[in-house]
Amino acid sequence: MIIFRLSKPSWEMAMELYGTFENGVIVLDAGCELSQGERVEILKVMDSEKPTSTLRARMRWMVGAISDLPPDFSREHDHYIHGTPRRASDPE
Repeated sequence: MIIFRLSKPSWEMAMELYGTFENGVIVLDAGCELSQGERVEILKVMDSEKPTSTLRARMRWMVGAISDLPPDFSREHDHYIHGTPRRASDPE
């Protein structure tokens, strides 16, 4: 699977188009249209499936990746990262 990103000025959002490389030619999926001469960035997707659409699903691999954090890290992360006072006395 190939992902195309239209090269736009930085203030515009990029559009992602999907396609497949077949017999030396990139064939866009149905509904993907480009104007003649439009510049694109091509990224190869390593697996054969389309990327998952939600950030939560794409980041699922990170769950449990760090096993040696303190048990209250999610609540007290500012204390551990930035040295701010603990929030332990705050109501939940």
